[in-house]
This record gives sequence, structure tokens and C-alpha cells, in this order.
Amino acid sequence: MKRSLKIVSTAVGLVLGGAIGFYLVLPSLDRDPDGIVFDQFEQKSAGIIAPNVRNNTPAPSSDPFEELRQAIAKALKDVPARYNAPEKLQYGRSTEISFVLEPKGVGTGADLLRNLPGTVRTQNVRVSNDVRAYLTGPDGLVEIKPRGGEDVQRKAITLEETVQWVWDVKAVGEGTANLTLELLAYIDFEGGQKPLAISTFRQPIEIEISPIDRIGILFSGWRPVLEIIGGIGAIGGPLVALFGWWRRSTNRVRVQQFADSQEK
Repeated sequence: MKRSLKIVSTAVGLVLGGAIGFYLVLPSLDRDPDGIVFDQFEQKSAGIIAPNVRNNTPAPSSDPFEELRQAIAKALKDVPARYNAPEKLQYGRSTEISFVLEPKGVGTGADLLRNLPGTVRTQNVRVSNDVRAYLTGPDGLVEIKPRGGEDVQRKAITLEETVQWVWDVKAVGEGTANLTLELLAYIDFEGGQKPLAISTFRQPIEIEISPIDRIGILFSGWRPVLEIIGGIGAIGGPLVALFGWWRRSTNRVRVQQFADSQEK
């Protein structure tokens, strides 16, 4: 009996000793000397069993737009801006609207808007080294022409010069024209330059029409009819003259015939 108990206690001791030893050795197997951590599970690839290695370098972002966001943040900078916003447009007349960037500081472009119609408004905008500005409005109400043409509307932005865009806006209709001014910034991305809409300004402007202009609009609506009447008049004049000549000639012949009959 004593011998059986001794055998059992020995077996239990061996089991406990092995378990403790395995527990102490296991952490040292989980990390190599270079600090690369091995997962506790294995990956099977092409028939070869290999540990899944995870290093301490952060995994790349799964967001496909992260690189674009970083390029935008790197390219854009805050710049003060100002522009004039007319309250009204006079029918048939052109009004100057100007937008100015002030890279040298607030107020450095104020003189460029002096004496222009409307209220001067200021705001900070984010721009890149190349910016294009557009001013658009509803067809049939306004005609917008950029000074210098479309080819010079993309401008380089530096810290040494004030940058200005100017448009001539002519009212050609009746109502309220909603004008939209949009800025596009060009940023370097993937080996080229990509346009990015950065700021949009909207301004409703009422179009005023004087009584004389309203009469002109009324007559302009009748212009096709008047042109037709004028054309008929141009053709009818010679016809009337020809008819008068024919009647006079006929009357002279009749008078002569009557005189000849009386003599007989």
C-alpha cells in the first residue's frame, strides 16, 4: 500500500513539474531576439507551414483617399480675399465685379475695389499655387465677360503680389440673377495637376429696368413684325408709283380719243 502511494505521488510530481516547466519556457518561444512577434496560430501557404509575422511598423491605411487628403493639406494655404457684391444691375448696362486675393495681408488689395458698385465683402479662402476663378449667371438674364479672356483666368499665387479677377456683367433680361463665383485650386497629385473646388460664393442681384428701357423691350418684341411691314413698304412704294403712272397714261389716251371723236 505504501509503495502504491509512493508511485502515485511520484507521477503527480512529474506531471506538475512538466507543466510548470512548459509554462515557464512558453513565453520565451513567443518572441525572437529581434523583437518580431509571432502569433500563436500558423498560416498554411503553398503547402508550407510558417508563422504569421507581425512587426512593429504600423500597417498602411486602408482609406484610398488618405493620400489625396494629404496632398490637399500640403498644397493649400489660407489667404484673405475680398470682392464687391452689387445689390442691383441696370438693364442694358455693364457692371464691374472684381475678386481679389491678398497674400500679403488683409487690406493690401482694398484700393483695387475702390469706387466699385455694391458692398465689399471679405473672407479667408484656402488656395494653392495655381487658382482659377469663374463667375457664372443665368442665361437670358446676364451676359458675363471676363477681362482678358478665358485663357488668363488661371493665375499663379505668390506671397509678393495681389491677385485680381474682373468681370463685366451686363443685364439683358428682367428678374433676379443669381450669380455664382467659384474658385478652383490646382494641386500636384499622381504626376499631374488636379483641379479642386475650394470656395463658392453666391449672390442674388435684382435687375432694374427704367420706363424707357421697358418701352425698348416692348418694341424689340415687335421688331420682327415691324421689319416685315417695312419690307412690304419698300416693295409697295415702287408698285404704287407704277400704278399711278399707268393710270395717268391711260387717262391721257382716253382724253385724246375723246378729242379725236369730237373733231369728226
